Amino acid sequence: MTVVQPASRALSAALEAPMRGARLVLVWLPWPAVMLAVAALALKSSGIRLAVFAVLALGYILVAGYWPQSMSTLSLVLLAVPISTVLGFALGVLGHIRPGKCPVLLGALDLMQTVPAFAYLIPLLLLFGFGPVVGLIASAIYATPPMVRNTIACPPISAKPD
Repeated sequence: MTVVQPASRALSAALEAPMRGARLVLVWLPWPAVMLAVAALALKSSGIRLAVFAVLALGYILVAGYWPQSMSTLSLVLLAVPISTVLGFALGVLGHIRPGKCPVLLGALDLMQTVPAFAYLIPLLLLFGFGPVVGLIASAIYATPPMVRNTIACPPISAKPD
């Protein structure tokens, strides 16, 4: 534990800086600008119905008084998605290159998706300390398996004939 903890605390400090920066930018942006950007993105991706829904949902968040907390959550998501995408792609390519490791990799993925994200928090708190980085890492752990499964092309495990 004494060997792993300093390395994990250094990783926590490295992840905290971009997370703090993203959170400060999102909280600093005026809410109409964020709503307009989300509406434009929703309109471009899926049409007017999604854009109207997005604006109404963000309006509800604003009226309920949860705008700063929502921007903190959005900053976490904006960092967790690229981390899990890169990690998942790398693990998927590794599983494809080394097909003998597929059963172990698929077992680990099943475990990562079966165990609730809250169960990761206790060991992560011990390793990384208290703070939003723990939530970022737990989210990345929980979101990595779908990317791995979409990237990997393991041969099917066939039952041995009796």
